[in-house]
Parts: sequence; C-alpha cells; structure tokens
Amino acid sequence: MENFDNLKQVYAKWEQKGNPYLKNTQGYEPPAGLSVNLQAGRQAWKDKFGDNLQPPQRRSKYRNKFTGVSVPLGTSLGFFKVMPIIAPQTNKFQRPFMGRCCEKCLSNSRNWLYQESTSKPDIADVFREYDEYRRRKGYLARVCMSFSCTLQSRTQSSITYPDVAKQVMKSKRIQATLDTCARQDCPKEATTFSLDNEEEFEDPKQLPEKLAFHMKRANHLLSKMKAGISLSLLKLTSWVLHRVLRYFLSTVQVHKGQMEMVQKAAESSHPLIFLPHHRSHLDYVVVTFILYNYGIKVPHVAAGDNLMIPVFGSFMRGLGGYFIRRKLDKVEGKKDLLYRAVLHTYMQELLRAGQNMEFFIEGGRTRSGKAAAPKGGLLSVVIDSYMDGLLEDAYIIPVSINYEKILDGTFFIREQMGEQKIKETFWGALKAVWRVLMSHYGNIRVDFAQPFSLKEYLQSAQYTNMEARKENLESRRNSFSRARRSSGKLRPSGSLTSLYGTDVVVEDQRQTVKDLAQHVVYTFVNSSTIMCTTMLAFLLVTKHRKGARLEELVQSFEWLKEEITFRGRDVGFVGRAPTVIQYAADVLGDNVVKKYSVPADDSLAGSEDSIGTELMYFEPVTCLPDVFELRYYASGAISVFLMESIIATTVYGVASDDLDIRHISTTDVFVSHDEVMEKAQRLCALLQYEFLFVPPCTSLGTELSSAMDKLITYEILREEESSLHSAYTDSREMQWAKRFASSLKMQEYSSDEEEEEEVAFKKLQVLLDEPDCYNRFNFLLTVLAPYIESYWIVVQSLTRLLKEDMPENEFLGTIHQIALDRVEDGVAEFAESVSMECLKNAIKALQSIKVLEIYYDTKTVEFTKTVSLCDKYREEERLNDFIDFIEDCRM
Repeated sequence: MENFDNLKQVYAKWEQKGNPYLKNTQGYEPPAGLSVNLQAGRQAWKDKFGDNLQPPQRRSKYRNKFTGVSVPLGTSLGFFKVMPIIAPQTNKFQRPFMGRCCEKCLSNSRNWLYQESTSKPDIADVFREYDEYRRRKGYLARVCMSFSCTLQSRTQSSITYPDVAKQVMKSKRIQATLDTCARQDCPKEATTFSLDNEEEFEDPKQLPEKLAFHMKRANHLLSKMKAGISLSLLKLTSWVLHRVLRYFLSTVQVHKGQMEMVQKAAESSHPLIFLPHHRSHLDYVVVTFILYNYGIKVPHVAAGDNLMIPVFGSFMRGLGGYFIRRKLDKVEGKKDLLYRAVLHTYMQELLRAGQNMEFFIEGGRTRSGKAAAPKGGLLSVVIDSYMDGLLEDAYIIPVSINYEKILDGTFFIREQMGEQKIKETFWGALKAVWRVLMSHYGNIRVDFAQPFSLKEYLQSAQYTNMEARKENLESRRNSFSRARRSSGKLRPSGSLTSLYGTDVVVEDQRQTVKDLAQHVVYTFVNSSTIMCTTMLAFLLVTKHRKGARLEELVQSFEWLKEEITFRGRDVGFVGRAPTVIQYAADVLGDNVVKKYSVPADDSLAGSEDSIGTELMYFEPVTCLPDVFELRYYASGAISVFLMESIIATTVYGVASDDLDIRHISTTDVFVSHDEVMEKAQRLCALLQYEFLFVPPCTSLGTELSSAMDKLITYEILREEESSLHSAYTDSREMQWAKRFASSLKMQEYSSDEEEEEEVAFKKLQVLLDEPDCYNRFNFLLTVLAPYIESYWIVVQSLTRLLKEDMPENEFLGTIHQIALDRVEDGVAEFAESVSMECLKNAIKALQSIKVLEIYYDTKTVEFTKTVSLCDKYREEERLNDFIDFIEDCRM
C-alpha cells in the first residue's frame, strides 16, 4: 500500500497543476474510455481515508459516456499501477453486411454503390422512423391525417406512373399477333389448279370479322391485367398501414446501408427490378410500403389472377399490382399467343417508360419455407427488352423477406398432406384479415441485396459461366447416362421457355435466363436474416428433437448463433439467449413448441443439487400434421450448413457399414476422397429441386472441396495420402479414383498393363472419438436426413415400374400413401418425410438425371402423363445399385 500512497500523491499534484478546474481533486471525471474496477477503487478509498472523503458525482456537462461514480485521476492511475484494469464492455452487435454482388460476374457493380461506411449503419424500424419524422414536423403532422400523408409523400410528388395501354395496343408485336390469330381462325378454302398442285387460302370475307374479335379480346385481356397506380391511394394506404400493421407486427426492420444503396440506384434513369423471396401474401404490401416510405418509386407488381377478388383486387391494382394467369395457356399443349403477346408487350412498355417492376421469380409462395426452383418466364421479358434495345440498362435487386411468424396461416400444411389448395374468396380474405389482426406475428426483417447491372451481367455471363457449365455438364454426363427417347411417347415441353410464343429463343439466351434466375435465388437465400423463431425451430428438429431443458437450449442457441455469424450471416434479434428462446417459443405457439415446467428431480432435468426446484422444458411437436409448421421455420437455416451437410451425408453413405452414429466411434474408419466427392455430386444432382448449392458461375466441385476442408478443420475428417500401383487396379478405392479422375478430366490412366504407373490416392479418416466431433457430425447428418428419407421412399417405389408404366398422379398417390403408412406404423424416423412437395421434387429430379421418363400416353382418350423407367434402369441389378446409393445415405 506504500507504493500506492506515493503514486497517488504524485498524480494528485499533477492534476492540480495541469487542470485549473480541479480543487483538491473534487469534481473531476476520468477521460472517456478509461475504465477501472470502481467497486474495488471505492472500497480501497474507504479503507485508506474512511468515509470523510467521498468520491465526487459525475458531472453531466462533460458527456463522455462515463457511467456511475467517478474517481480522481490520481487514485485511478495509482490503482492502474497495482491492479488490473477491466476492459471496456460494449453491447453493440457487429452485424455482417449481406447481399454483396458476385465478385466473379459483377466486379463493377460490386464496387459501384458500396463504400466502407455502407456496412456500418445499424438496423432501422420503419415504424419508428416514421414516428420520429412526424414528431419533428410538429403538432399538425401528428394529429391531421391529410397533412401527415402530404408530409410523408414529400419525395413522391414528382414521380409519375403513366398508363401505357395505348402504346401496348399500337405495338407491332400485338398487331402481328392479331393477324396471326385471325388467320388461324379463318376456315380454309381449297382451290385445285391441277392434280399435283393444291393450295389453301383463308376466306377473305371472314378475316376482318376475326381480326375485330381478337382486337376486342386483346383489349379485354389488357384491361383485366393492367395496374392503375393512384397517388392518393398510395398516400392513404401508407398512413393506414402505419397504424394497422402495428396491431399484429412489432417492427418492420431494414438495414440502413442497404436502403442507401437502393436509394442511390433509384436516382438513375434506369428501372429497378425487385425480385423477392415469396413467403406470404403480405410480401406485396411490405416491399411497396418500405419503398414508398423511403421515397423510391413503387414498383408494378406481378400478382396471380387468383388474387383478383372483389375489393382486394381493386385495392392491389391501385397500389401497382397487375394480374397474370397462374397458367399462361388454358389448353394443355396449345399456346395462347395473344395473351402471351399482351403480357410481354405490357411489361416491355412499362420498362420503356422507366417504371420499376417487382415479380416473384419462384412463381407461387413457398410451401416448405425454403426457396423453390426459379422460373425464368417474366425474367426473360426483361432480358428481351435489353436485347431489343428498349432498355439501356436495368438494375436487378434480390430481396429477402423474413418473418418471425408466417401470416398466411397453415395453408401449406394442407398441401403438404396432399390436399388441394383452397381457392381465394372475398369472405375467406376477410376472415384471414380478421385472424391476422387478432394475433401477434412478431418482427419482419427485409434485406435488399446490392443492386447490380443487367448489362454487366449479360456481358460477362458468356465468359464467366462457360467453364463452370462445361464442368458441371461433363460431371453429370459421367454420373448418369442419357436415355434414349422411347418411340410413340411425347415428352412434355420444359417450363423455362420464352414467355411469348411468337419468337424462337436460342439456347444460349435460354441458358442465360436460367443462370441469372439461379444467381438471384442464390443471392437472396444466402443474404437472408436468420430470425429467432427459425433458430429455435432448427435446433428442435436437429439437435433436440426429443426436447430439451432451457439450459441446454441456451448452450445450443449460443453455439448456433456463433456458427451463423461466423459464416457471414446476420441474425434478426438481440438480447440474452434465455429471453430470446422463451419469446420465440411464445411466437411460434403451442402447436409448434410445447413449453412446460418439470421438477428438478425428474430424469429429464437434473442434478441432485437442484431437487425441489422447477425447470423450463421445451418439446417440439413432431407429429403429423403440425410437424410441417415446425419444419417450415427450420428450413430457413438449412442454407447455412448445406454444403457441409452434403459432405457429411456422403461420408456416412460411403462408410455406413463401419460407422455407428448412435454411439461415439473409436475405431479407425477410412473412406476414399474421390469416392466421397463423386457421390457428393450425385447427391447434389438428386437434390437439385430442393436446394441451390452454388451460383452458376461457380464450380460445384470447388464448393464441395471447400466444405470438405471445413470438416477437416473441425477434425471430423483427417486427410492422408498413399501411393497405389497399377497392380491394385481391382481394388474398390482404385476404381473410384480412376472413375472420378476421368469424369473431371484430371488425369489420364494408361491402359497398358505392362506400364507400372504410381498414382497418388487420398484417403479420409473419419474421427468420431471426441464428443464435439461426434455431435457436430451427427448434427450435420440430421440437417438433410428428412429429405433423404423422402427420396428413399420414392426410389424404393421405382421397382413398381419394372412391370408396367403408371400414370403420374397414381404413382404419386401410391408413394404418398406408403409414406403415411410408415409414419402411422411408427417406422419412419421423420414424420415430415411424407411432404407432398418433397415427393414431387424427387420425381422431377429422377426425371432430370434420366432415371425416370415422363411422357404423354397417346393411347388414352385424354393424353395422360405417364411415368416409366428409362432403359438403363429397367435392369433390376442397375436399379438396385441406385437404390443402395440412397439407402446408404439414410441415418
């Protein structure tokens, strides 16, 4: 203590000489950032000087963010020399900035709007920003509705929304299509000039009549389709939404840096194309609501004609919605040329007029919570507009909309159970609105990815995608052989074609549309925020499927949060884990997560020292049909661990005979590196309609190698190298190595038996002897396990097609009934494996990899879609090999 007394006296003298405001060290505050153990300092002060000298209170005028009671600098620096200083604590969460442009395809766009300061702004609540703005404007803005609306639309007054109907009807495309349709409808008259020369002519008398009919039909189609944006309705709706949304939503959150980029892009003369992830009917409203409040021209939104119901349809039309058919062609196999031409021309004229546009690239709302396979129809119109010279450029903006609780009820549960979708009606919409207003749905987070130039993407696509496309194509060719087209069978046409039927789209442009669509979906999936309900549901379906105590969930929750943020993804909450978990469980409801107390002496909860107390216990609802709602929320986090889960599942599939995932393994298990990589690519091809693994500009093999490196870093795998000679070419490992190297054109093997060629062969040792490694490996397996089980059910049912082909609907119904029976009998590991969407995706994937063939049976009165095995898999032995591949990957 003697050293402390000397130091205190020296520093006290310095303070009195250097600071005229100090008198006997009273009234002084330490400088900002200086943090000491104040409790220990005050106690030492009392021990030395007693209670006569009290430390001075904090002086507010300095405003140096110092809280609590201050200590004279002499005392502070004295303690600094003799005891440790506690580092300053901060509660501010450093959020990762998501949604940057692809560095390979869009290097210019990536650096265009982004600055170092762009990623620093925090999250903003649209409700709160509106309240603060009104508060600054005074009393009239707070109480007067019309004045408030006028203030809010301060940046919207100069924006115009022209009616382009006249330009549409005068366009050359519409006139040419009208002539074509009229001539097709006219009866033919045969005029014979000779026995060898017969020609047909349209009846010229009926041509004007047919032309007038189709002109009237085109006007009718356009009037039902077009939007009619009203500035007055926008003002009123925005004011109403600021009040109505607060009844069932806590906040509508956006990232300030993202909104700054969108605002800068809106200042250009080029249209903005917003492409959101479609989760709910509220998506239409939320995006328009946010853009209007930020002074950005609201987009014209493509909506399905199923929403064109009384009152609500007119309301959506006034806010920018234009209605398109769910199926463009009413008659199967016959294109409605006039409807396609009207829709195509209407969209092009809007783009030519500089109007922003919004449409959902997945088509309908997701039924599973994860992104669906993209459809390129409407996106092809935007690309065609640029190719035709109608647009100088356009900015594409992927948008991710994340809900703590979905507003559309349990519509997806019925459809996942195989029931038909209920058609929207006026009274049904009213009931839905009332149900929403009487419930609480938590927070919404909307993430706008960095806008990128369509022009730049199209110019770079032909260079950046060529290599990856060749490699993926070559890999698929080596994995699955091409089946021959069966005679007498008509294949259904693909869905990714040009929107209109009057022009022929070349294959390169079609591939460009597909690649761009996949790029957009990959961007908004990997820039989506993980909400607290998503994290809780994800943990309950993977790590704690049988339930867990709050303490166990807190540990897993903190671990999962670290894993998510480490991978550059943001979470949509702040606060202590126990509070967040209980809040998320309350938002999800008892039909998803059951929450109750258990005594501490219960076998589920406890230790001996906690007997007599009660612990909170959370149990997921994993029975049908409520398990689909739990799985819906959990699906939002799968993309974080997707590639690692693919590698883990494949490793388990290769070594399934030697691994026991029920217990920690201490035996040495080795697998072939090349076999794992090849089977991982086969598994990705099988799950291509469930997930988008990589953007089109990136090689799948590269991403799989990166995921494997992560498992090596986690010490789940250990890489070893050994040398194999040609004498061992009959070994299983060497066969896999040769086949994989041949598929990727990595290495040529000599066929000369006399040549002794040494080959470097990689082995992977599976390490599951440590609890952390075992738990992580088991967790990664569980991420994809329900999907693997659904696909296994479908693949097992392929043996039914060895005898005869089956209608597609009958085959799908049979598979779904088998899945339901497995759940009822208690055989199924995962009840969600009966998902109808997953079973349909499995059939589409098997068709894509040439295991199944779907054709129209011309022998029936009505052409029926029929399912058959491709020629290659009609051999029972080859089909069993494919079934074994899926069987090995099952947990």
